[in-house]
Amino acid sequence: MDRNIYEQRLEYAHRYFEFLNKYKHHSWFDKLHIINSDKEAGIPEVLVLLNPENYDEIGLPDPRGTSTFQSAYANAKCRSRELWGYECPFKDTQIHVDHSFPRNRGGMTHPDNAMYLCREHNLAKSTDIHLIPWELIPIRNEWIKIQLNAFLQAAQRKSNSKLYFPDSATTKI
Repeated sequence: MDRNIYEQRLEYAHRYFEFLNKYKHHSWFDKLHIINSDKEAGIPEVLVLLNPENYDEIGLPDPRGTSTFQSAYANAKCRSRELWGYECPFKDTQIHVDHSFPRNRGGMTHPDNAMYLCREHNLAKSTDIHLIPWELIPIRNEWIKIQLNAFLQAAQRKSNSKLYFPDSATTKI
């Protein structure tokens, strides 16, 4: 795997966890305001807003959909190259479909958030966000927009305020 991609993945995961920890006792609305006022905020910080811990606070039912994907399509291949940088050695094996951005962190069960891996690679992945192909999130992004809009609509109803996500953070989505 390209060293720059690996370093970027670690940096984005680090930013996600730093923001999650730094503002863990802040409300969802405070986090949104912080992201809106920070020109450096981007995908990692916005994804913290989708954390399931926020659903009750803004009165949003779970928008993630079912916990499992439909079966992989007939000619699906293991995408181990995207995570580890090498082609899968397991041929003619069942392909699992899992979430690229983990469901337990707010990832939606949506085709844009699907990761196709053989059984062995899927079990190796677990839900380590350090392995997420962050550089591909802006390419496969519809699930993020759907979820962000659900959060915004629920938060606007609760607060009676006009809320928005900053252009600096969402232009990358």
